[in-house]
Amino acid sequence: MNATNGQAAVAWHFDLDPNTVTQATTQSYQVTLADTHADGISTATSQTVSVTIGAPANDSFIFHPGFGADVVVNAHSTDTIELDGFAAVLTSNTLASLLQDAQNGQPQTMFHAVNGGHDTLIVLDSHDSITLTNVRLADLHASNFIVH
Repeated sequence: MNATNGQAAVAWHFDLDPNTVTQATTQSYQVTLADTHADGISTATSQTVSVTIGAPANDSFIFHPGFGADVVVNAHSTDTIELDGFAAVLTSNTLASLLQDAQNGQPQTMFHAVNGGHDTLIVLDSHDSITLTNVRLADLHASNFIVH
């Protein structure tokens, strides 16, 4: 684990069946991090982390509050992401505005280019986020999202 700017980063490695993925597949893990303070007191926090591997075709992903941190591997800029019940994005217009701001380099809280710009991080609240691997922020469009 690496710590940078108060954030801990963990590198995950998944060994998948050598057969071709034919449909979207999700695996979830309960991750607990413990921190031992200088005074000897330890604190721990847990969060569910899910990894979704997209199939070869366009996929739809549905997210509700409380899902944790998801990573969508083999994501496509043509996939559809449905966001249900998040206070940060109550309407499609709000989402479109935040996405446009991010693509124009203006500060906002939801969309972030990560991994040297190769991936997109979508932060929905303090516990829920989605990382789209190999999808650049500039390749997303508001039509990729459904907001309920």
